[in-house]
Amino acid sequence: MDRRHFIACAAAGALGLGLSGAAWETAPSANLQTLARPALLDMLGERRVRDLGMGYRAMYPAACDADTLRAAILDSDRSAAADAPTTRAYLNARIQGDFAAGRTMLLKGWVLSITEARQCALFSLVYP
Repeated sequence: MDRRHFIACAAAGALGLGLSGAAWETAPSANLQTLARPALLDMLGERRVRDLGMGYRAMYPAACDADTLRAAILDSDRSAAADAPTTRAYLNARIQGDFAAGRTMLLKGWVLSITEARQCALFSLVYP
């Protein structure tokens, strides 16, 4: 590798790191892949979860872009997005809390917590 090639690669890498850091700050991704993969996925499969998510999005079209759903799922708790295990623990507690407090909805014949429904909607956006 010659010096010019090295400098070009180093600059591209630095730019990539800077952009990913900037993207994290402007849109706290909050471990988007974790948020967009509800536990229901293991039981119901991708097709059914996607269908549920599309149903939620049809009911609430104004609140169904990825950033709005991410914010609603996290409920302003940025610390919940620290890493995947923290996010999963947060989601489990939040879903249990939704059921305990009666924050549920009937969606295509399934009773889901509001958090689960929003996760399904996010799944249908992230994994169309």
